[in-house]
This record gives sequence, C-alpha cells and structure tokens, in this order.
Amino acid sequence: MKWNQFRLTTTTQAEDIVSSMLMDLGIEGVQIEDKVPLTKEDKEQMFVDILPDLPEDDGKAYLTFYLGEEEDKGSILMNVRKELEEMRSYLDVGECTIEESQTEDVDWVNNWKQYFHQFYIDDILVIPSWEKVEEKDEDRLIIHIDPGTAFGTGTHETTQLCIRQLKKYVEKGAQKITILEPGKPYQREDGTTAFGCQMKVVYDISQTTAKDRQKPQELKSMRELVAAMIDASPVSFVPIEELELPAFYDSGQQTIFIQTGLSEEQLFTGMAKEVSAAVFDFKHKESRDNSEFKSYCVAYMVSSRYGVDTKAFHFGQLPKEYADMDMQTFKGELGKMRDVLGEIQNDMYKSLGKNKPAKSKGQER
Repeated sequence: MKWNQFRLTTTTQAEDIVSSMLMDLGIEGVQIEDKVPLTKEDKEQMFVDILPDLPEDDGKAYLTFYLGEEEDKGSILMNVRKELEEMRSYLDVGECTIEESQTEDVDWVNNWKQYFHQFYIDDILVIPSWEKVEEKDEDRLIIHIDPGTAFGTGTHETTQLCIRQLKKYVEKGAQKITILEPGKPYQREDGTTAFGCQMKVVYDISQTTAKDRQKPQELKSMRELVAAMIDASPVSFVPIEELELPAFYDSGQQTIFIQTGLSEEQLFTGMAKEVSAAVFDFKHKESRDNSEFKSYCVAYMVSSRYGVDTKAFHFGQLPKEYADMDMQTFKGELGKMRDVLGEIQNDMYKSLGKNKPAKSKGQER
C-alpha cells in the first residue's frame, strides 16, 4: 500500500500545539523533528553510551504525517492550512510550508534479516535460523539464534565477552551457574572504602524466544500443583485441624503446619507463602519475620505463574520498612525474591516433569 507523506515546517514553540491540531483533524501518528537540546532527564533515560553531537537549535520544527491514498488529501490539507492561519494571530507558527511525497509499506519486522548473517566468536558459530550451516562449520560449537523481538543478535562486544566467559567457566551439561553480584560500598577498619558482593545462582530455565513464550502452556491440575509445591519445600508438612491460618511455617520445628478442610486453591496459595518462608530461612538464613513480605510476594508470583486465582492477594501499601528503604537496598530485596522464586519454580518444574504421564506409542507417532 502506498501512503502520501507530508512534511510541515513550523517552529519549536508551536510544534506541540500544531501536533494537537493535526490529531484533532483525524491525523494520527505525527513525527516531530527539531534541534532542541536534550535535558538532563532526557539523557538519563537514553540507553546510549555516547550521545550524538546535535547542531545548534535554529527554532525550526518539522512535523511529518501520512494520509492513505483513499483519503481526501485536498480537503484535509485545506483544513490544516486554515487552522494554521488562525493560529498566526496568537502564535508564531513559522513558514507553514508543506512538502509532499509518497512512501510504501515495508515489512520492517522481517526486512532487517537481510543485514544479519552468521558470525564467529572464537570457535563458536552463531547462526540465525534462516541460514544454513556450511559443511566446513559442522564440527564447531553452533548456536542457532532466532532473535525475533525478544533479544539482540549477539554481535555487541559485551555479549561476546559474556559468551567467552561462559565458555570458559560453565561446564557442559550444567543447569545453573553461580555468579558474584556487586553490593553496596562499606568502610573498612583502616578507613578505606570497599565493595561487598553476594553470590547469585543463575538457572537455565528457558531456551525460548518471546514468540515461543506466548504459546499457551499446558494446564496443570490443582492436585498436580499442590504435589509439586510439596516437592519444592525444604521441610515437611503436618496437617492440623486447629490452625488460624491456612498454613504456618514453624522455624523452630522446621515444619509447615497445614489447616485441614481447605480448598485446593486455598491450600496452594497458603503453602506457597510458607514454603517461600521456609526457603528464606532454611537456605538463605533469613528469619520468618524478616522474610514475611517477601514470602507473600513470592507466593503471589508463583500462583500467578501457574494460573492460580490471586484475588486474595492485596498490595495496596508497602510495609513501612520497604517504603523508607533506599533504592539500592530495595533492589537487593527484589533480587532475593527472584532467587527464591527461581528455586521454588525450578523444583516445581522438575516435579511436574517427573510426574508427567508417559506418551503412548500412538501419541509418539
């Protein structure tokens, strides 16, 4: 399909008002070009290592908009010019010249593929899914990659550096690796400043692109999920009739007590919170009181992950200790939640896979 492209010259002072006027006339998707210097806030939000040198601001702005071939461009442009003339009485709208050209629809989603080809990182071949491996490369370690919209192509220097380090330190068949994450600075006894670090365990739980992740997952029954949660717990369960809560982890006895007579969903969400508390205590040496809110958050995420009703969870207000927390400490707490969530999900994933019924020969065919 072809589009009529129009480029309107105005002033930076008027660009927002003119853009709003164009949208009021039914024109959508206005592109604005100007030479206004970036603010400090703009620069902080840009994921660019070296910012471009912009020319000096000349006060001009260029607004580009598009009209389909079937639209009455004559009538629309007449209304645009009429509105611009009325604005002149109270606003400097500049030249108001309109340049016209034509453009065509392009499949930008796939056209970039013609510029991305296989490449080497040492003795590793990284190859996109739409290219074939040549005979001379068949003995190499081959990484088949389909970037899609999920991640990059692997050509960036930092990505290649990480791949080289993974190759150096990760053993074949490993399902997890341990890394050191830089922590907050602290003062040594001699007065010098040092940086602490904490160990993080990274799991390989998915090898899919975003496109693959959007496929509906196989639904699990509540009974299967409850059984998997039991397998994910580092401590044992004991059913009990007289219990005020659906479940409660007793760190002294290293036991989770479960109230009898609960529905399967109540049972799962109650267990999820207390299993989280047990993991924080048993594996991360963090008391039940200190991990209360984090266990609640992990339970919500686990329940949401497996499609369990989360209406009973409420996050209207952060606990005071989190509301007053500095950003670096808060990020550290989020990291701990992700660690525990990953451990529980990894154990549940193994349990669900182990208990999955085998396919019949007819299904395999």
